[in-house]
Amino acid sequence: MGGSAFQIVRLQSQSFQPLPLLQQLADAAPGGALASFCGRVRGRSGERKIDSLYIEHYPGMAEQCMKQIAQRACRRWHLSGLVIVHRHGRLAVGEPIVLTAATADHRSESFAACRMMIDCLKSEVPFWKREDGPDGSVWVQARESDEDEARLWR
Repeated sequence: MGGSAFQIVRLQSQSFQPLPLLQQLADAAPGGALASFCGRVRGRSGERKIDSLYIEHYPGMAEQCMKQIAQRACRRWHLSGLVIVHRHGRLAVGEPIVLTAATADHRSESFAACRMMIDCLKSEVPFWKREDGPDGSVWVQARESDEDEARLWR
């Protein structure tokens, strides 16, 4: 579709509810398939208890990277629409961090686009995450497995 698909691409500090965004996507960009992924703040990291997550970003660059990921998804698959929403700032356990969703005529395209968007968000967008818990704060290191998954889409 080359970028003409319906798009919601947002980086925001305020919390969001995934279901209204998915309904907005379904209403604006009907297709035979809608796939989504919603990542939420975990209460544990291995054996470590987490009370909250703090996400920093590089202003301007993070938003631009997110838009580029959306454009690549639209160029690669015949999508009727997509959603990418990512939070920054302090997030409580259980809150949504990120939502990716895609609508297309067929499930294979919507699943693939959704997966590509989350994989690329994790490795290409300048985000830094700090886990805060009763034992102190720890900055989360990038995982090689995230980069490996993103390489599949390049």
